[in-house]
Amino acid sequence: MSEYILYAGRVHESKRLDILLAAAKKLPELRVKIAGDGPDLERLRSLAPANVDFVGHLDNLDELTSKSLAVVSTSGAAAREGSPMVVLEARNLGVPVLMAQDCHAAVEARQLGARLYKPTGNDLAAEIHALGTVLRNEPLTASERHNRGETVWLSRTFTIMARAIE
Repeated sequence: MSEYILYAGRVHESKRLDILLAAAKKLPELRVKIAGDGPDLERLRSLAPANVDFVGHLDNLDELTSKSLAVVSTSGAAAREGSPMVVLEARNLGVPVLMAQDCHAAVEARQLGARLYKPTGNDLAAEIHALGTVLRNEPLTASERHNRGETVWLSRTFTIMARAIE
C-alpha cells in the first residue's frame, strides 16, 4: 500500500496508541504516521515497528490528512474524548475515520460516517485491511460532504448542548 494511516493528537497514555502500534505490527506493509507530541512519545518510539513514523506536532494537517488512507482515533472512555476536530476535518476532506467503539465521541463520529472498531490491535488491523482493499478513499458526493461538513456538525452539536441546558 502506498497510503498511510494517520493518528493526529496528543501522544499520551490515555490515548491508547499501543492499539495502533499493535495493528501496525500486524500490517508491516502499511505505513503509519503519528502527528503530535506528548509525554508518551519516547516510550512509544521505543516500541514502534519500522513502519511507524512520528512526525511531531504540525499546525496544519490538511495535506497529511488528505493523503491518508484513514484517520485513526484510539481514545477510549478513560480519555474522555469529546468531539475530536481531526474527525471533522478528515470527514470534511472525504477521508475515512476509524474510531474505537468505547470512545465518548463514538456515537457522534458514527453519525459523521466513521467506522467503529473494538479497541484491540487485531480489530483495528482488520478494519484498516478492509479500508485498504475495499474502500480505497472513495470520494464523497456533494450531499455526503454537506451532511458530514462543519455546518451540519456544529448544528447537531448545538442542538445536543441546547437540550442538555433545558
